[in-house]
Amino acid sequence: MPFHVGAYSGSAGAPNAYANLSAAGLNENQMQITNNRLLTTMPMDLIGAFVIGETPIVAARISTPQVRKIANIQVVPTALSLGTAPAFVVPTDPNVAVFSNITLGRQEEIQVEAAGTGPGLTTYAFLMLQDKYVAAPTGPRYWVRFSGTQASVATNPFQWQSAAFTFEDTLAAGTYAVIGLELQGAGVLSARLTFDNQVLRPGTIGTEAAGQRTADVFYDGSLGEWGRFESYSPPRLEMFAVTSATVINFTGALQVVYLGSKDNGKAQAG
Repeated sequence: MPFHVGAYSGSAGAPNAYANLSAAGLNENQMQITNNRLLTTMPMDLIGAFVIGETPIVAARISTPQVRKIANIQVVPTALSLGTAPAFVVPTDPNVAVFSNITLGRQEEIQVEAAGTGPGLTTYAFLMLQDKYVAAPTGPRYWVRFSGTQASVATNPFQWQSAAFTFEDTLAAGTYAVIGLELQGAGVLSARLTFDNQVLRPGTIGTEAAGQRTADVFYDGSLGEWGRFESYSPPRLEMFAVTSATVINFTGALQVVYLGSKDNGKAQAG
């Protein structure tokens, strides 16, 4: 299993005062939720986090009962929000915190807290939780572009929503391993993929427009293999977009390693 992107939302506390964010109500069904927090059903590594609010976030932190014995996990850096809901402006080069060697124990609630420049302001947090690291397979790496149009979810808090897309090129028959993803669209804070026979949904932090970059880990293959798919059954896409627009036009790209076809390229007998 690869990693999973889980979402939280809530009102940040006033400066120098933390307030709890909640995972409930965000149609987060792939992980157990207890007391409005994601619950680990197995040991998982915290490998990244992204926090953004209606106005700038002063600080954010993550903790579990075991973690608090040492120190809360501070999210550094946090994103500078440039707009107010429902019209967040996702910054160029989002500030994604990258962690290493932080293992969260089994059956522990994951608490996320944030402090902003003022109370009562909606804040969103996205955690990257890894079950087991699987190294990216060897072979040529391709970026495969795609695009789509999706009606936005006019609700607050906003939620994950399915988004159909079309590849720019027809993929050759065979098996592909995904090792990276980028996605641009108005108000898109995050995007994740659903693979056949895989519960965890790996993903990325979004950007507002083509030409902007997200964090390097989503490009350099260091997150390993996200999942595999056959050319006839590509992964499904979910977006988490906070926008007042009724329609979201989005573009993106999957970084894939082509693993070949079952017939090794030989023609099938007629």
